[in-house]
Amino acid sequence: MSDLKPTSLGRIANFLFLALLMLFATRIQAQRTGVFTSLDDALAHKDEVLVLRLANQGLKRLPDAVGEFRSLHTLEIPGNEISSLPQSLSGLLKLKKLSISRNKFTELPAWLCSIPELEEIDASSNQITSIPECLTSRTKIKDLRLNDNKLSSVPESIGSMQGLGVLDLSKNTFSDIPSSIGQLPALRELYFDDNQFSAIPEGICTLKSLQKLSFWNNKITELPECMGSMAKLKWLRLIGNPIGLDKKAMKRAEKLFPKDQVKIFYE
Repeated sequence: MSDLKPTSLGRIANFLFLALLMLFATRIQAQRTGVFTSLDDALAHKDEVLVLRLANQGLKRLPDAVGEFRSLHTLEIPGNEISSLPQSLSGLLKLKKLSISRNKFTELPAWLCSIPELEEIDASSNQITSIPECLTSRTKIKDLRLNDNKLSSVPESIGSMQGLGVLDLSKNTFSDIPSSIGQLPALRELYFDDNQFSAIPEGICTLKSLQKLSFWNNKITELPECMGSMAKLKWLRLIGNPIGLDKKAMKRAEKLFPKDQVKIFYE
């Protein structure tokens, strides 16, 4: 320190002061808005936490005390090393959005089925092998993302998710799905990229609200004729399928729909 000039010391002091000021301002902002990005700060203000964002913090677990954040409506913990969530989180009765993507989960916590206001779940990029059947009874869920997992089937009861608007099951090992998926009246977007489908299941044809459908990188050679009845379909992605190499099959597919209704992507 004796070799430092007074001007250097002053710069260091100013830097430290500004760093402390920014930290203080961040904490004050969190308390004002209810949006916390520090677990320690959130634990110190349990009654004020509305949104908890803990992305990419190297976390291996969440403490039971997070279940005491009674006003919490958004919990985002992507990019950590968490494999399970404590049962205490079943007390988060106001939770609407849960993001646990890019962690080490092998299953969805059963207590999710008891969260009454839950609307969005992003559990992509984990090692999940099954969907709890009880989850399909949650009619308020609007957005369910389970892409990049180890799923090979969905419950027959998936047709009960009457509020579901977006479903992403890409990058799993599906080759078929139950026809009950066609009973989802609110579904607007459906993604089955990077699976093992050799044909588009006909149950999809009864999805009257569907606007976007993607089967990128499967084994599809033909479209079912019933798809011509999908009046709201605007966007169909078939990149990486054999149908894109068959000009006759492509022409048949385009004739299924009224002119300019559907944009079909083959490449």
